Amino acid sequence: MSQNILGSCLVPKSQISKNMLDKVTKTLIYDSWSLMLKETDYAATAINMIEEREIYAGEKLLIDANDSVIKPDHTASRGFIDGKLSPIGDINPETLSYEDLQRTFHPLTGTAFSMMILQMLGAKLSNSICNFPMYHAKGTNVFFHSESDIIVEKTKHFASNQDINELPSEISNMLLNDFKDAEISISESDWTALQKIYQGNDLDDNELSSLLNDLPRKIFSRFWNISIKTATRLKELVESGNKPLEYAYSTYLRGSWLNHGTWRVADIYRGYGILASLGTNPVPIRGTNTYLEQTAGMATEIKYMTKEEETIEAPGAFLEIASRPYMLLNQDGSPIDLSGNIVDLESEQPALIKEVYIELDSSSWQNNKSFKTPNGKVLTLEEINNGAITPESKLTHNNQAKCYEGFKENNAAGIFFAAGGVTKNA
Repeated sequence: MSQNILGSCLVPKSQISKNMLDKVTKTLIYDSWSLMLKETDYAATAINMIEEREIYAGEKLLIDANDSVIKPDHTASRGFIDGKLSPIGDINPETLSYEDLQRTFHPLTGTAFSMMILQMLGAKLSNSICNFPMYHAKGTNVFFHSESDIIVEKTKHFASNQDINELPSEISNMLLNDFKDAEISISESDWTALQKIYQGNDLDDNELSSLLNDLPRKIFSRFWNISIKTATRLKELVESGNKPLEYAYSTYLRGSWLNHGTWRVADIYRGYGILASLGTNPVPIRGTNTYLEQTAGMATEIKYMTKEEETIEAPGAFLEIASRPYMLLNQDGSPIDLSGNIVDLESEQPALIKEVYIELDSSSWQNNKSFKTPNGKVLTLEEINNGAITPESKLTHNNQAKCYEGFKENNAAGIFFAAGGVTKNA
């Protein structure tokens, strides 16, 4: 279970009110995404070209915040962990004093601090664990729930953590030295406000204004100050081709601040072409014809302030794009191949169906949404559910849209949908 993964922790379900979900959680999601766009100079242009609409001007949203064309998939951050320590495990923020908070969370607990606060603000911790052996790292995610707010439903946050013990001793010793004066990123009053929200209470105007001031930076933070010596040495080793230290360099510079934002696309090849046309040198598409296809532009160079009070230029955030084709399901919701046989996702590939071009309409189911089958045939959701591929084939089950990650979104609200859209240029 992911609550036992280093760099994370499991929090009892938040009692957050709808009012605070709207005013705090939604603000955090929107502001975090906007700050990532502000930092990544090509991101807004790429998204506008992908969607063929003027959605962003830099970090500024040009359309209604509830417009269905807004399709963030997730944000992501990183941290350092000490693999010799025990995971934090279960934790109850309601009884955690500020002094306990300071003792519990430190640089080698990685992203556990931000993952805890996200759960306090209504997120749910996933049970899945992703392994990145090349980087000596593991990760998991949290996702949000709201019956009334599609923006809250539309995003999740992925956090991965690198074991400092797997790095060269030269680097791990430099990092440990820089971590000596680390401090958590929120004040005692911020912590009291978050506890009130977690317990289901609303903040007054003054409390709310104080908490929302630079809220993303308080939660996705860097606990330590950068030293020129450590940053320079990491950069030298990265330029020599050391992949694990490429991860470490970014984490050292940013702490748990957002590493990238991911926008969901229907056509990964078109998205890749747009990134390439903007000169972002996108990485090769990963996961072609699987249930998660991804590529990304390179990180933008930004300025960082060091503890020596000098600035250095180094990689910042980047834009990732992802396509998540839908699995074909049988009547009980199990993934199947085109012959109707149940497949094991660990070892086999299910029948995947890609969108043609969709504008989401979250208010009602739309059976005329079009999909493209593996052999290139275009079918509507209604045709698929009536057995056009196999008699048992379904994209929906018990009036719920489903996808490979197990989201069960009533009326297809949110980014993981298999119905609830109308076709355009099908």
